[in-house]
Amino acid sequence: MLPGYHFSQQIPTQDCLSLSVTSPFVKELLEYQIPNTTKLPHLKTNNGTTELDSHIDMYEWTMTSLKLDGQFWSTYFPTTLESNAGTWFKTLSAGSISNFSQLKYLFLTNFMQLRKYKGDCHSING
Repeated sequence: MLPGYHFSQQIPTQDCLSLSVTSPFVKELLEYQIPNTTKLPHLKTNNGTTELDSHIDMYEWTMTSLKLDGQFWSTYFPTTLESNAGTWFKTLSAGSISNFSQLKYLFLTNFMQLRKYKGDCHSING
């Protein structure tokens, strides 16, 4: 990605005007069209402060069980974010996200300090 280069998409509004939206997704994801036959899953939202691993696990399980493609995984994930997490997503650099693995990594590392440790006190000391 060239520094300062931003992808944006023109979204038509009901009154036939266009609204320019800057997105952290690369061009291929911006242009992705959800198939008309896709039933959109209803998932709990996450604000970035609690149960991050559980949120990711449920999201991945749902996407896998519904056999949804990787582009859907990426473009639908922001709909499960609210409050701090939603604000965080909006601050990502334009054109910086090309797949779900990258988005998941950025999400978890950004909110890592809030994750519950999955071990016991003995494993911390080695």
